[in-house]
Amino acid sequence: MIRDYEQLVDDIKNRGLFSEYLPSNFNLESDSIDLFDLDISDKSEFIEPIKFTMSRFTNDGQRRLIYIPEVTGYLTLLNYMNEKNIINSLIEISLESENSFSKIVQQNGTMLKHESNYNYPPTGQENDIVKSTYIDNIVEKINRAKGAKGILFIDIANFYGSIYTHILPAIPLGFESAMEQYKIFISNQQASEISDKYRNYVGLDGKIRLLNGGRTNGLLTGPKVSFMIAEALLTRIDKELNEQGLKFVRYMDDYEIFIYDDFSIEKVKSQVTKVLSKYYLSLNNEKTEYRKYPYYKLKNLEKIYQSFAENTLDSSDIIELFNKFFEMEEEGIKGAVKYLVKTIDDNFETENFQLFSSFLINVLVNDNRSLIKVCELLIDEKENLEINNEFVELIEKLIIQYSDTHKDLEVIWLVFLLKNLNITSINHETINHIIDSGNELAIIIIMEEFCSSLTESILTKIIDTAKSWILVYQLYLKDYISMDEFKGKIKIRHNLRFYNKLKHHRFTFYKCINTDT
Repeated sequence: MIRDYEQLVDDIKNRGLFSEYLPSNFNLESDSIDLFDLDISDKSEFIEPIKFTMSRFTNDGQRRLIYIPEVTGYLTLLNYMNEKNIINSLIEISLESENSFSKIVQQNGTMLKHESNYNYPPTGQENDIVKSTYIDNIVEKINRAKGAKGILFIDIANFYGSIYTHILPAIPLGFESAMEQYKIFISNQQASEISDKYRNYVGLDGKIRLLNGGRTNGLLTGPKVSFMIAEALLTRIDKELNEQGLKFVRYMDDYEIFIYDDFSIEKVKSQVTKVLSKYYLSLNNEKTEYRKYPYYKLKNLEKIYQSFAENTLDSSDIIELFNKFFEMEEEGIKGAVKYLVKTIDDNFETENFQLFSSFLINVLVNDNRSLIKVCELLIDEKENLEINNEFVELIEKLIIQYSDTHKDLEVIWLVFLLKNLNITSINHETINHIIDSGNELAIIIIMEEFCSSLTESILTKIIDTAKSWILVYQLYLKDYISMDEFKGKIKIRHNLRFYNKLKHHRFTFYKCINTDT
């Protein structure tokens, strides 16, 4: 059993329904009720997941969809995985990979998070910070690539959306063994020859499909269980690529294959394509790139940052620091600015906080890839911020702009930021833009944190346009709609009693901010 396994499972249970990119106030935690102990119908509701858009953190401004499945399907899935020991199984499978830099559990015993290449708290304890793995990962890649003439960079086309759920038994068994078990399974003969692993993962297939309306194609991006299943499947594929004699490293579905003979590139592509096709996956040819030696050229961002952060920064130091990272971004060092704002921590000291905060706000306005971390920094430093009407107007203007362009996650964080900065009301025009954009998670935050800004007409508009299971429940929780309206709006058929139990215990999927802490 891995270190902190129980804590990890608790984290998956309580926070794994919601994407880690959302404010952590969205969770399943409660002091009065344990959702995993409640009775849930064996019959699926087939309620569509809620979805929102976020940046892909690339220079081309592409967006990705993130999903939140209906809660009873998620609880059913997690209870099944716990009962069949599948969570532990997926972790152990992932740990077997010698190629992956995205193993489910990292060396510190915690689940991989999107900040794992930067400084982050491994146990969630204050002041428990580990060194960035950014340089260590590059060093490891260089060592592994020694003797190579180049690197073939490839990834899988629409990876999460292409995963065929019926292939899940191949994760522990391999494709060939899973097919043999399948033939026995459908023949209804020699049932004793069907392994428990096969049965358990067939059951997993059925439960995972309940999150996505019963569809067999695709895992929902967002829930942590999707990441766990995807990484374990890739670990199985790693084994087959290794058997082909390929040398490579991987971060999720992004592969870096070491090429020792330039004439072998097409052969390597063919080998990878053949393995992927068994699992109903294909290469993303548009992103395939061959880079000749020197293939790992980089700026030591960590060293550059540390050269500034060792001392208290005066005004000229702050200007030089930000300009240095702005210049590197313009020179093609993708994510340099994002690296800077993610690396700034409590040890960062400056003599001119107003100038520092001005740079942060400029990043907030001009680089939405860094928006989440800038919001977190501004919240951490709110006591030092000069918060006036001009600042609030700037944030609300950004909210309207991002709402109109359907940048959902950015809007969620900006609304969350306002409340954390002790702003008590939001302009009605701003709220209407959010409602018109269909950003129902941002609407939930407004309902819970800015209820004084809800006019009768705004509330009526929210009720009339509400579509997602989570917003409709929050309306029911606050008695804005009746039980019959709740039942009719999300077509609840089997688990009305479950939701009534949640309401009885005043359970909310979004926990209000305590601005005193």
